[in-house]
Amino acid sequence: MHNFDDIFWRYKDKVYSKVLLTVWNAWDAEEITQDIFVKIYFALPNFKEDSNINTWIYAIVRNTCIDYIRKKKPESIELDEVIDFLWEEDNLLSKIESADIIEHIFSFLLIEERNILILKYHEWFLITEISKMLEIWESNTKKLLWNARKKFIHYYEINYENQTA
Repeated sequence: MHNFDDIFWRYKDKVYSKVLLTVWNAWDAEEITQDIFVKIYFALPNFKEDSNINTWIYAIVRNTCIDYIRKKKPESIELDEVIDFLWEEDNLLSKIESADIIEHIFSFLLIEERNILILKYHEWFLITEISKMLEIWESNTKKLLWNARKKFIHYYEINYENQTA
């Protein structure tokens, strides 16, 4: 049997990071993280020991974040601390030298476009994994990623290409 306190202390930072990458707002991320741990607390007695606890927790995180996104309008989601996550080497966003530029370009993208760029280029998920997380066909995932990249690059070229070169 798993102990809730152990689960909380082991997963609290991982859960918060995943939520923050999804909701783009530290305040909301804290609230949602609390909700997730309340769900885990009440669902823990029904957890099947033959299942993987990591997968089970991730499913709760994913489903709770999806519920949040469905309720929240994309225009009202703000970027803040998540900019720090985007400075990984060898990805689409690392070539841009200013967090303000990324924030500005992301303001033109839909939440789905922002999320897929982060999942692919920051989290390094495969298309098949992203498809499962978003619960959409792989072909739709590829199309969404292609459109998000195209839109991101388009806004970058229009607004910043000559400034950062």
